[in-house]
Amino acid sequence: MNWLDILIIALMGFLLVRGLFRGFFREVGSLAGVVLGLLAAFRFEANLTGLLKGFLPDWPFLSLLSFALIMLAIMVACNVLSLALKAAFKKVFLGWLDRALGVAVAFVKGMVVLYLGMVIINFFVPAASPVVTQSKLYPWVVRSCQFVAGQIPSETYEQWKRKFRGEKWTGGESGEPDRSEAK
Repeated sequence: MNWLDILIIALMGFLLVRGLFRGFFREVGSLAGVVLGLLAAFRFEANLTGLLKGFLPDWPFLSLLSFALIMLAIMVACNVLSLALKAAFKKVFLGWLDRALGVAVAFVKGMVVLYLGMVIINFFVPAASPVVTQSKLYPWVVRSCQFVAGQIPSETYEQWKRKFRGEKWTGGESGEPDRSEAK
């Protein structure tokens, strides 16, 4: 066992205990707040920027402010809703179920964080380095990540790759993206 294993155990332990105390609704509410907040901010940032230009016409960070305001509003709304649902579950004596499901959500969240951490480690640490080869848990994380990635349909994976590259999908027969608008 090395420092990477200790880091994996500490991260998962922290998230699982946190999930137990916060419960399902708080865990899902915070995650939904971030995801929905990002989606809404990307979608409506230009609209809010247009509205705010009347009040702050020459401010260079107006777009950033619009993005942050939308994201913050969605995050607050999701967290308020999650607190209300948590309170309702507690009133009908299902608080234990909320906490148990919170641990499950925290486990999934922890695995996602570990997968992202693994990607970062692969960028900076050679696969043959002792920290990777001597780790007891790192191979398990790699195998579980490969399993999860194998569940994603190849068509979806290709769409994600095109989106990250900034390529526009034309939906043509050739399957080739339209590179005319690539960034």
